[in-house]
Amino acid sequence: MPSLVSPLDSDVANGASPGQPAAGRSRFWLLAAIVVVVVAIVGVAIGLSLGSRQGGPLASQNGANGRPAIVVPTPAPGAAASAVASPSAAPSSVVASATASAQVGASEYVVQPGDTLRSIALDEYGDAEQWQRIYQANRDTIGPNPDALVAGTRLQIPPPQ
Repeated sequence: MPSLVSPLDSDVANGASPGQPAAGRSRFWLLAAIVVVVVAIVGVAIGLSLGSRQGGPLASQNGANGRPAIVVPTPAPGAAASAVASPSAAPSSVVASATASAQVGASEYVVQPGDTLRSIALDEYGDAEQWQRIYQANRDTIGPNPDALVAGTRLQIPPPQ
């Protein structure tokens, strides 16, 4: 004769009283809840430790002075025009005036994708906080937004003080 016992009736047959969940299921859900809470606590602890370490992505960078800059890898505006210039064309007066206005003892740096003024200052001076010197020397080239660096842009790096 086929069994007329349903899966829920098997709990009662195994000793659980009607209306109460089986001990195995309640232990499973309790264990699952504990695992979720522990994983969440560990994740928060790791996030806080990574974020608060010096130089980490969430570390304090002195307010507005620590703004990250995003470099957009686009060709410089004059690059396309210079590629089609005729070989017999005379040198541009723009180039001559740009080199004349460069500071004595300054070096030149070509912006690479991923560069920021802070990373350039760190490479050139050993101090990321010197990014403002580079920005002031190249304000005409960079424009009003120091975060708007374009890969391929040539920057004048003032000599160390």
